[in-house]
Amino acid sequence: DENTVLNWDDGNLYYVVDQFGDAERRDELKEPFSPQTSFVIDGFAYEEMGSPDISTLEALKDALKQAREKFGTSFALYDGRIAEASSDSSMGQTINRLMGGQNLCSIQPDGTVRLNFQDEEYYRAAKYINSLYLDGTFNPENFTITSEQFKQLLEERQIFAYIGHNWAILSGYEGGLDEGAPYQLWDYPIAEGVDPKDVKLMDSYGNVGVNYATFINADTEYPDRAIGYMAFMLSDAGQIMVREGIDGLTYTLDGEGIPHPTELRREYERGPVDKLTKELGMNNAKFAWFTSNWAYSLARHLRIENEQPYYGPSLWTAKPYASWERLNVLSGIIVDTDLLAIRTQIFTLWNNALPSLYLAKTDAEFDAAYQKLISDARLLGLDTLESAYAANYKKYYDRGIR
Repeated sequence: DENTVLNWDDGNLYYVVDQFGDAERRDELKEPFSPQTSFVIDGFAYEEMGSPDISTLEALKDALKQAREKFGTSFALYDGRIAEASSDSSMGQTINRLMGGQNLCSIQPDGTVRLNFQDEEYYRAAKYINSLYLDGTFNPENFTITSEQFKQLLEERQIFAYIGHNWAILSGYEGGLDEGAPYQLWDYPIAEGVDPKDVKLMDSYGNVGVNYATFINADTEYPDRAIGYMAFMLSDAGQIMVREGIDGLTYTLDGEGIPHPTELRREYERGPVDKLTKELGMNNAKFAWFTSNWAYSLARHLRIENEQPYYGPSLWTAKPYASWERLNVLSGIIVDTDLLAIRTQIFTLWNNALPSLYLAKTDAEFDAAYQKLISDARLLGLDTLESAYAANYKKYYDRGIR
């Protein structure tokens, strides 16, 4: 359905990079999908606590209290993307999903589309986080922690549980999520009464990549060299170098032409996740994700066993919840500058509202903050933005996208 997606209303065909392919190829994947968010715990502390049940959000609350009481943990539950309320990696959005909630662009039965902070599941997710604050297991300092302070918290094991993208922990300190390290990926705690089949995490295989672009300064003295560099990086050889490194040094090929990591690469991967990029030039994500070249598809279709030790567990943990949400993503694509300005203002409002929601002292205070978020968003043009989302939804639905 690529042409269906990429033909814009003006009749032109624009190239939007679709990260990993199309619906028809999904069954070929050896790797399930790349989750946008993970649930990570301090496994050492968990065992010392007697391995309590944390399979539900309700049980997790008790375990967080136990961790704080037993170890004096500063951050019983840490939000790894607290500054971005709309991010799939944020705790609010993740718990919304674990309560059975929808994508940021929440498609309603009548064909309307709304930002999901108006959904019942998101309300309950924010209320859950507020209850953690009232229990003393959500630390308000989470809003102001810097990346360096976060690394120190990991080193000192002052975080018991973490919700967010696993890259933050991988690059946070030596050891990352390796086997035997304190922090380990864990199955997601699902709200009581929610069927696991109704928990959906966005399947990035179906994501439409509109976040990456490469630019050359207009006044550069060497445009030919810049273009040559980009051309190489987007070639098969460049993509293989970015993803795999150098044949014989960081990978070897088997009889079927599938690359396998050398011990040198494994050694680098036991350290911070950015070490390969800084010292060997590998894993340059901006160029690896800039194109849906066959080399990147190779990574997704053939070589899950070739990924870093932490990566496989992350993928298999998330696999049962993989959700094909291309229609939601397409509904949310905005190019009109006035609409983009409205969206930016609403997202900023939403970000700024989180402290009032999460740190409310009473139910009445929480509900007042929640209603203020919705009413202020409407004053900024929420209805106009959501009308554009609904028009996108209808357009792509009529074109056969599901």
